[in-house]
Amino acid sequence: MVNMKTSLDIKPLLLVPVLALLALPLIGSFDTWLTLSVAGLAMGMIIFIMASGLTLVFGLMDGHKCDVRHGRLDAIARTVAQRGGSGFCHGAGHGGCFNHWFGV
Repeated sequence: MVNMKTSLDIKPLLLVPVLALLALPLIGSFDTWLTLSVAGLAMGMIIFIMASGLTLVFGLMDGHKCDVRHGRLDAIARTVAQRGGSGFCHGAGHGGCFNHWFGV
């Protein structure tokens, strides 16, 4: 008796090799087809490794997520350090520096 679940699970696995073989006549040269196929697989593996690494790194950071706000605070700190705090918010209006930088 044939298990229908097993026969259905094989079909998606055959999709990529069948599509690659169908592309062979379109490319013309077997050497070119082989080079493109290996390069495509290598690029896919590189992207997978990069995505896995980023997922691992940002997953381990837990509550210490990088955020756009951190970049803005870093820019403010660098500006204050560079100018020594003088003339930092020239023309910021009544609200001062905080309202000027954060749009409050």
